[in-house]
Amino acid sequence: MKRRVAYFLGLCFTLVTLQLRAQVVQLAAGYRPFGQAAKRVAFSWDMFAVGIQRCAVTWAPPLSIEGKSVARWRDRGTYFEWDTARSSVDGYEQEAVVACDYRTAPVTTVRMYCINSDGEASDTWFRCP
Repeated sequence: MKRRVAYFLGLCFTLVTLQLRAQVVQLAAGYRPFGQAAKRVAFSWDMFAVGIQRCAVTWAPPLSIEGKSVARWRDRGTYFEWDTARSSVDGYEQEAVVACDYRTAPVTTVRMYCINSDGEASDTWFRCP
């Protein structure tokens, strides 16, 4: 029983020490809470965080996929409260272009309204190739 307690306390001490060290390194690198994004360092809380892009993709006129009208990205399948997330806007653009194979009109326009991981928004329009 004493070995389990010692193991548990040692594990907790090690994890807390690593986390505190990572936070000290981030503060030394210039991070300030509620300011700019933290510099990523080993063993920090966001070490595995990935910047993602969010895009709302629409097609005008709607595509026809398996007899279903698809005007928006989320119309492709079951809606689970969120849209698919990608690590870059290029991923959304590639998927949108591939989906253009299902267009119903010779001229189909794709609109991508995106918000990047820095909070900047972009609104891009292009025709299906």
